[in-house]
Amino acid sequence: MTPSISDRIDSLIHTLTDVVLPAIDAEKSLERDQAQLVIAHLKLIRTQLPQAAIFDELELAAAIALGRKLLTLCEGGPKLTQAAKALQDVLASPDPADRQDAIRRVNAANEYLVRASRIDGKPASVQAIRTAALANGKAQTLRDRIFFADSGFDADRGDLPDMATYFMEQARNGQR
Repeated sequence: MTPSISDRIDSLIHTLTDVVLPAIDAEKSLERDQAQLVIAHLKLIRTQLPQAAIFDELELAAAIALGRKLLTLCEGGPKLTQAAKALQDVLASPDPADRQDAIRRVNAANEYLVRASRIDGKPASVQAIRTAALANGKAQTLRDRIFFADSGFDADRGDLPDMATYFMEQARNGQR
């Protein structure tokens, strides 16, 4: 039987907690802290794992939707036109087979367009692009807060919706 990824993570946590950490000399606080940090990250990854694929799908869909929206708002000079063409090229083939690379490429093209708009975009276009980018950032920040809620750093964690429920609802409603 091949162990699941979750089982393998549990095994790593067990090994670090019960074998490695006790073997680190008590005076070696940096080494002990680092081992505990690795354990904490493994626990967070184990929690995120069931929702990681949908999180990435939502992030890619949001980046693509933002890119398409930005293209409708472009009015300006050659820098903005060049950035719009680059974004169109990326959107034509985001290659969802490698989601992480696709997310990086689409986000980079979106950022390039936003920056170019500030160079030679018409004022109304610059403002509309800024508004669209900020709205996208607000939605992404909420997804990030929900995805990383178990890290314990969000002071308002109790106000966040359940990760699985929220992501499934977002995917079902096509909201990005």
